[in-house]
Amino acid sequence: MKGVENTYRTRIGDYRILYKIYPDEQVVVVIKIAHRKQVYR
Repeated sequence: MKGVENTYRTRIGDYRILYKIYPDEQVVVVIKIAHRKQVYR
């Protein structure tokens, strides 16, 4: 995502997954899973 380091979003069907990657620890943290209509409110 723009302006937030190592934070990404992925669309799967009608859902959006927001997640952050910590490459040094080899960890992916899921921040939010929500319907596309609700994720950016």
